[in-house]
Amino acid sequence: MVTTSLVAACAILHLFLASADAIVAFSLLVYVATHTPRNTATISFSVVAFLVAAMWLGEAGHVSARSADTQSLREAVFWLHVQAVGLALLPAAYIHFSDMLLRSTGSLSTGRRVVVVVAYITGAAWLALMLLTDTVMAGPVLTVWGSHFQTGTLYPAYVVYSVTLTLWSLYNFFRARHRCLTTSLRRRMGYLSFTFVVPALGFIPYLLAALMLTAVPEPLLVLFPLAGSIGVVPMIVVLAYIVSYQGVFLPDRVVKQSLINYLLRGPFLGVVVTFLVIAIPRLGHVLDLFSDRFLIFAVVFIIVVLQAALDRLRPFINRLIYQDEEIVWLEELNQRLLTSADLNELLNNTLIAVCEVLRVRSGFIAVPDRRTGGYSLQAVVGPIAKARSFLEQDGIKTLAMISQQGAGEGNGNNGYPLASDGYWLFPLAGQGDEPPGVLAAEKPQQRPDLSAEEMEIVQVLVDRASIAVEDVQLQRSIVQTLKGVAPEIEQVQQWGSQLRFASPSALAQLEADPLYTPEFHRAVRDALSHYWGGPKLTGNPLLNLRVVQAALPENNNNPSQALRAVLRQSVETLRPADDRDPMANEWILYNILRMRFLQGKRVKEIVQELAMSESDFYRKERAAIREVARALATIERGYMNTQGEGGRS
Repeated sequence: MVTTSLVAACAILHLFLASADAIVAFSLLVYVATHTPRNTATISFSVVAFLVAAMWLGEAGHVSARSADTQSLREAVFWLHVQAVGLALLPAAYIHFSDMLLRSTGSLSTGRRVVVVVAYITGAAWLALMLLTDTVMAGPVLTVWGSHFQTGTLYPAYVVYSVTLTLWSLYNFFRARHRCLTTSLRRRMGYLSFTFVVPALGFIPYLLAALMLTAVPEPLLVLFPLAGSIGVVPMIVVLAYIVSYQGVFLPDRVVKQSLINYLLRGPFLGVVVTFLVIAIPRLGHVLDLFSDRFLIFAVVFIIVVLQAALDRLRPFINRLIYQDEEIVWLEELNQRLLTSADLNELLNNTLIAVCEVLRVRSGFIAVPDRRTGGYSLQAVVGPIAKARSFLEQDGIKTLAMISQQGAGEGNGNNGYPLASDGYWLFPLAGQGDEPPGVLAAEKPQQRPDLSAEEMEIVQVLVDRASIAVEDVQLQRSIVQTLKGVAPEIEQVQQWGSQLRFASPSALAQLEADPLYTPEFHRAVRDALSHYWGGPKLTGNPLLNLRVVQAALPENNNNPSQALRAVLRQSVETLRPADDRDPMANEWILYNILRMRFLQGKRVKEIVQELAMSESDFYRKERAAIREVARALATIERGYMNTQGEGGRS
C-alpha cells in the first residue's frame, strides 16, 4: 500500500515537473525573442528553449493518458509526435549552444561547426524515422506513471547518438569555463555548467526507461522519467540569464531586474496555476469535494493574490537585486517626477480651487515665456480669450511691475493681491529675482477686498503652485543636461556589453567598428564639417559602418556619397513631428543642423535667422551634433539587428 502511494506520488510529481519544464522553456523563449537583439547566442538559445518546451509538453501530454481506450491512445500518439521533435533535435541544439559558448571565449573551430551541421542533419533524419516509422519509437503503452512510448529496433542507436552529443556538450561547457580568464566570468560559466549537469545526466536514464519497461520493478522504474524532468527549469533559466546579456546595451542590473520580474509574473504564476490544476482534482477525489467548481475559484484567487503579493514585495526584490539604496531611489524616481501634463493638471486643479474659494467663474495662471519676453498661459478657467486679451494689452505692464516688486523683500504682494483690469493678481513665489509666474482670479466689482480667511486659503494654494512651477523648471533643466550626456552614457553601456567575455573576436570588433570607439562623436562632427566634400569625409572612419556599406548600391558605389546620405537620414530623424512651436529646442537643434551642414549657410546668417547669439549657437551646435551621433548609432544598431549581426560575440 505504501509502495503504491509512493509510485502514485512520483507519477504526479513527474507530470507536474514536465508541465513546469514546458511552461518555463516556452516563456523564456518568448522573453529572449522580445527583449534581446537577434544574434548567434539568442538564436542558439531559442532553438534549445523551443525543443525543450516541445519535448516536455509532449511528455506531459502523453503521460496523462491513463486508460487503454482508443481515444486516449490516439491522443497519446499525437503527444508522442510532439515530443519526438524535442527528442530528435535537442542533442544537436545542445552541441550548437556549447559551440557558441566556446566561440564567445575565442575558441574558433571549423570542425565543431561541421559537427553542429551534421548533428542537425542527423537529428532531422531521426525525427523523420520517429514520425513516419516504428523503427525508433513505437506506439504508447500504459505504465505506472501514465503512458510511455515503446522502443523500435533502431532505438538503441538513437540512445547512443543522444548520449554522445549530450556528454560532448557538457565537456564543451567545462572547456568554456576553463577558458574564461577572470573570476566573475568563470563564476558565470560555472553556474551554467553546473545547472547543465543535472538535466544532461538526467536525460540519460529518461532515454533508458523505454528499454526497461518490463525489466525493472515499478517502484524503481518510475524514478527514470522523474530523473529526466528534474533540473530542467534551473538549466533553462540560467541559459536565459547568460544569453540576456548578449548584445544588450543596458547595465547588468537592468537586465537582471527585467528577467526576474518576468519570471515572477509569467512562468512562476503559470507553474503555480498548473500545480493547482493537477493537485485539486486529485485532492477533491480523495476528500469527496466538487473539485471542478473549487478549481475555478482557486485559480482566480491565486492569480489575484500573487499579483498583489509581487507588488508589495517589489521594493524588497529590488533591494536584493541592486543592494544599493541609490539605485532603489532612482527606480522610484519616475513616480516622483512631474511631467508637463502633470503640471498642467496640478495648476488647473489649483486654479479651480482658488476660483471656488473666491466664488468667481474665471482665472488663469501665466508663466514667463523666454521666447517672446512676455507671459504664456499655463492654465485657464473660463473664457480663454479674456485671459489672452489681458496678457496682450494692459495686463502685461502690470505683470512686469509685479515681477519687479516681487524681487524685493517685504513688497506687500505676497498675501495681498494687486487688482488690475478686473483681476486679482497673485505672484507665484520663487527663489530667483523674478517670480516664476502669476495666478490671476476674476475680481467682481461688488467685492472690494478679500476676507482674512479667504486670503489664508488662497495663499496656501498659491504657494503650492509656486513650488510646483519652480520644481518643474528645475527638473527640465536637469533633464536637458541628462539628454546632453545621454549619448556618452549609452556608448559606455555599449562598451560594457561588448566585453562580457574575454573574446578576441569581440575585441577585434571594438577596434574595427567606429560605433564602439571613443572617437565616434568626433568622427560624426568631422563628417558633418566636410559634408559637401573634403578629407574629413572621404577618409572618415564612419565609412566602415554597415549601414553606410549597405547604402553604396543606391549611391553609385560612391562611399562619400553613401555616408552623406546616411548623415542626411540621421539629421532628418531629428525633425520634430510637432510643428506648432518652431522655437522649441528640438526645432532649433534641427534647424541648426539643416542650415549649418545640409545647406552650408554661414554662422552669421543662421544666428540672425534664429535670433540667437553666437555663443548660444555654438553651444546648441555641439548638442545638435551629439543628437546626430545618437541617431546614427541607433540606425546602425537597427541595421545590425535586422541582419542578425547585432552584439556578435
